[in-house]
Amino acid sequence: MNGPLYTSLRSRLTQVQGAFEVLSWAIVQAQPSTEQGHALADHYDETVVEITGWMQAACNALDRSQAISPELMPGRDGLLLCQQFFNQVSNRFYCDLVSFERISELQELGRRKEQQWSGWVRGVRDALGQCHQPLYDLSQTLLESWGELADQLATSRASETDETASQKHVREFEPRMRLVRE
Repeated sequence: MNGPLYTSLRSRLTQVQGAFEVLSWAIVQAQPSTEQGHALADHYDETVVEITGWMQAACNALDRSQAISPELMPGRDGLLLCQQFFNQVSNRFYCDLVSFERISELQELGRRKEQQWSGWVRGVRDALGQCHQPLYDLSQTLLESWGELADQLATSRASETDETASQKHVREFEPRMRLVRE
């Protein structure tokens, strides 16, 4: 992958990781100190651990592909793995963590246990809100990366096609040159 695009994509991955680290802190460290936790907090914690694992795997895939061919795009495989992990993260975030049902459960928890959990609920909701923009920015950078890969492939094919056409023209022209020389 070319330097600027790799740097941009790696930076976006790091920003998403940072947003989920903040969310993890809000879920785990900011929980009220009670005898027992809450199933919703446990669910959020487990889901965020899974998401951060996928984000790390996306970073690793991108870094490996860059190490193999730093002057080129990461190739289809590196970018494809990065896209797949992003899709998993995005799906879990939007279909689970910030789904209507899950946000309703958060609000209900804040209302039922006002003193103990309302601050935690506010913190988690704020941290969830901080994940949207980094996810969007990463999706845009992935789109740019796919566009650049497509451009590289098109340029490569055009060069091959031009060479093939030139070679064909030379082969067609060679017999004529022999006739003229004879």
